[in-house]
Amino acid sequence: MVAAFLGFGFFALSSGEDFSKVLRPVLTESFDLSAEMLVRSDGWDSESSLVKVTVVRNKGMKISHIHPSSMQGISILDNGRENQYYSADDNLLRTRRSFFTFWPTPDEMYRKAVRNYDFREVGRGTRLGHSVVMIEAKAKDSAMGKTKFTVGRSVPVAFEVENFRGSQSVKTWRVMELDLGADDEFDIKLSVPSSAKREKLFGPMEIKDIKFATGKLGFTPTVPTKLPSGFEIYAKQLVGRESDPFFAARLTDGLTMVHVYLWQYKKGAVPQRSEIKAEAIDKAKDVAIGFVGDVPDTVKKGLVRSFLSRTE
Repeated sequence: MVAAFLGFGFFALSSGEDFSKVLRPVLTESFDLSAEMLVRSDGWDSESSLVKVTVVRNKGMKISHIHPSSMQGISILDNGRENQYYSADDNLLRTRRSFFTFWPTPDEMYRKAVRNYDFREVGRGTRLGHSVVMIEAKAKDSAMGKTKFTVGRSVPVAFEVENFRGSQSVKTWRVMELDLGADDEFDIKLSVPSSAKREKLFGPMEIKDIKFATGKLGFTPTVPTKLPSGFEIYAKQLVGRESDPFFAARLTDGLTMVHVYLWQYKKGAVPQRSEIKAEAIDKAKDVAIGFVGDVPDTVKKGLVRSFLSRTE
């Protein structure tokens, strides 16, 4: 399974299994483990972070932010159907539909991954007292670089995931502490005071008819049929406020997920939506294009350009 909030996965590997059996579990979320772990994230262009992740089999997962200080007091609970986000500073609980409700199936993700990456075993060792194997996923588009997974052989945990651009390590997720337990040993309930404000967020709403979306958005979103670097659209949605939504396209290459957003720019009056800044402006439609995802700048620019009108 994959902890989508963190960008790393948990999966088991036993001797003799082919990559099909290894990849399928890592490409979807099934909450098939009960554990508590301390996870550190380091990136060359961002501040280190530390979170506590609690997973209860068949029930869900909770993420509690510890570092940086600006994130302290933020907790997230996701049970695969609903996502709850609590901020102690704002004393506000936001609830919305879980991203896992529209996540691609394991088979869909696997097929995309093997089209876009080459996989090989690169080593074995021990982490936190557990036997591990290292697997390298090298993107066929060199701009996407490679990722190395260090995964448990007898416990379904990814102890480390490291992203490379060329020979340079640019981001690492690492399990610093791991406590495996019984299903009833861990608690994933959020500690929310009765005085907390509560907000039910709109969507994400699936778009089945682009004409319906046009009526809601005030413009017809550009939806490309072909994207660079092996990415494909797996969901088209309305997000934001029900009275004033904007467009979201969810993209994946089988391992990496990114999001492209479109909204009415109004000649610069709306430079961002929900803290998502415009990366480009489609002048033909007066539409801003935003982007959220961890990919190289060249890949990001190519994906953003794909959502411009053909006249741009």
